[in-house]
Formats: sequence, structure tokens, C-alpha cells
Amino acid sequence: MTVPAALLHASSHQHKGLPPARDGDELSRPLESAGVREFWDNMCPERQTDMSRTAKSAGLDIAELRKLLTTIIHKKTRSGAVAMELYTHRCCDLYGSLSDADRTVFLRTLAHEFCAPKGAALEAASAYIEGATRSPDPAQSAHLARTLRDSLTPQYTELFDQINRLPGGFAFLVHMRADMLAHIREDRQDTAARAMSDALMKKLETWIIGTLDLKRITWNSPAYTIEKLGQYESVHAVKSWLDVKRRLGNGRRCFGFFHRSVPMEPLVFVWVALTDSITSNVQSILREREPTSPHGEENAECAIFYSINSQLGLSGVDLGNFLIKRVVGVLRAELPNISTFCTLSPLPRFRAWLDQWLTPERLANPPTDMGIPVQ
Repeated sequence: MTVPAALLHASSHQHKGLPPARDGDELSRPLESAGVREFWDNMCPERQTDMSRTAKSAGLDIAELRKLLTTIIHKKTRSGAVAMELYTHRCCDLYGSLSDADRTVFLRTLAHEFCAPKGAALEAASAYIEGATRSPDPAQSAHLARTLRDSLTPQYTELFDQINRLPGGFAFLVHMRADMLAHIREDRQDTAARAMSDALMKKLETWIIGTLDLKRITWNSPAYTIEKLGQYESVHAVKSWLDVKRRLGNGRRCFGFFHRSVPMEPLVFVWVALTDSITSNVQSILREREPTSPHGEENAECAIFYSINSQLGLSGVDLGNFLIKRVVGVLRAELPNISTFCTLSPLPRFRAWLDQWLTPERLANPPTDMGIPVQ
């Protein structure tokens, strides 16, 4: 997993006792005064001790990890919100320093030991049932219902909330969920990790609302953004910088949704080809060196969405449909001649399905039911 640059930058400042840097501060360096340094150290005195050494070591100290997670999740600190932010930064710093194997241990610890406690949930459920049958007081019933709801909420959601409040925290959680999905693919029996991944997915869906900016990506966009197009492209692999330049050139478009806390890294993006008619073969678009419309893109009549990609950590979050609808509106305003919008999306396993029916026997006697028995 690639740790977001904002958090890596924050981590480098953090080791120096400085407040975490925000996006766009890479060229500036805050002034460090003895008073500020003393203030941060007093807020979190154990900051440079056990956990810092653990983060730099080859292994993961499970006891220290449990202690740190407990402090954040149960807010066991009397120093207020500032100290809580520092503890959360430490947790992100630790996670970013771990190997893939240790990150799996981190995630398993979080999923299994900081889920919804069964004992508390059973106790709250019993109290709710007993209160509902004995007490007609609406206020008491509402209190019991709230207690039951809180007992069923996994404890690790508090950690997600704290991380999301940090600069670059949303991107960090997206990458963390990508690690969760990778672990689930390796261990499909880990239902606790799957439940945690689903819980984080719902959190990400909620946080995305109202925070996305639609941007057109061009060859003049920041190199970091263009590099991410090649990194996240999962449908038609980007072969070279020249390939990217061709896809962003004349007769082509690329649009993406960007989260406001990570303005240079697209969460989801779509490639568009402007043509005179619907193309039957996507390879002709990928190989085309000149605009498909010989009369120029302003005279194109068709916009083909031939590849849409999102970050792995957002798997299950439906952003593609929303993105295409927004892009259609932008293209209609910019190029009014376009009257046809279509996609050239691959259908997984369609060729294998079709081959089962393209046999001489079945073509001679077409079946009425084209379904395939479940294997």
C-alpha cells in the first residue's frame, strides 16, 4: 500500500516534533521554536519512546499496538482533542512503517479485538427487551435503544472517524481498505476482517458526499496526477508516457473525481474518445494516433467511455455511474454536436459463455433457455 503523501509528509514533521503538514505545504517548512516543541512534548510525553522505536523496528509490538488503539478508541486521555490527534497520527505513522505481513497483523488485531463486544451487546439487548415490556416511558425506551445501538457499533469505527479528521486521512483510509481487501482475498474465512472492510466502505460512502470535485485531466495536469492514471488503470494497461499522452491528446478526454483533502489524486476516473460514430473495437481507440474524427473534435458526434477505474480501496462504492452522468453534462455543454454517448465496457467471462453456445449442434437447434447452470 502506498501511504498518502500528505501523511508521509506529516510523519516526517512529526518525528521532528512539528505539527503535521497539510497538502500543498511541501515547499514550506514551519518554524520550530522551543516553546512550540515543549508544548507538543508535554501534550504527549511518551511520543518518542516505545511506539516510535516499535515503528522503526522490523516487528510489531502487539502489546503497544493494543495500548495505542485502546487509547484512541476509548479516548483514554485527559489532554483533549489535540493529544487525541497526536495519538492518531502516531497510529498512522506506525501503520505506514510496517511490512505487508505486519499490516495484516495490525488489521487482524483491529478487526478481532476491537469489534462490537458480544457481552455488552447481549446485556444491552436484554435491558432493552425488559424495558420495552415493563416501562412505557418514551425517554427510557429511547435511552435503552441508543445504548443497544451503540453496543452493536464496532469499536474500530471510532478509529476511522479519528483518522478521517486528519489532513489526508480520507486517502489513508482508502489505502488501508485496499489492504483489507487484499487480506480478505488471501484469507476468505476471516469474516471479522470482511465485516470491518464493509463498515469502512459505508463510512467512505458517507464521507464522500459533498466532497468530490470533477476535474478534467490533461497532459498539462501535475505529473503526480498523470502518474496515478497509469497506476490505477486496471482495464487497458498504460504502456508508457507516450501512451498516456495519446490518451489525453486531441479527440480524447479524461475526467476524474477528486476528494478535497487529496486534490491531486483521482478517486475514480474515466477515459473518453470523441468519434464520428460508435466504434466496435476498443483496440482501434487505443492504437489510434490521430483523432478518430477527421473533422476535429468539435464536430464529433459520439462520445465513447471506454475505460473507467477507481482506487481499490473504494471497491463497492458506486462512483462510476455518478461520474459518467456528470461527464455527459460537461461534454454536452462543451461539444453540442455530440448526440450519442456509449460505453465499451468488457464483460467478464462473456467469451467463455458465448463459446458454449456457438457450436454446430446448438446453432442448428437454438435453445429457448440461454442460461448456464450454476457450477
